[in-house]
Amino acid sequence: MSRGVTEKIVETIEKVDPDVEIKIRSFNHTITKYAHFFSYLVLGVFWAAELRSCGVNGYKIIGFTTLICLQYAHK
Repeated sequence: MSRGVTEKIVETIEKVDPDVEIKIRSFNHTITKYAHFFSYLVLGVFWAAELRSCGVNGYKIIGFTTLICLQYAHK
């Protein structure tokens, strides 16, 4: 699925600037990395909010959120 999205992005960029040469494979890798980063960022924000609502404060929120996100990434 991400390959198709990357191809659509490249097509759009080439319509805007036809002189641009983009290597789809490396661009796809970059897009995938950013997508994963954003997904885990959102997951971390949601977990931090949940932990805060349960009374967890300070560095414990960062630690627990990091551990939870790492557990999700490991699966």
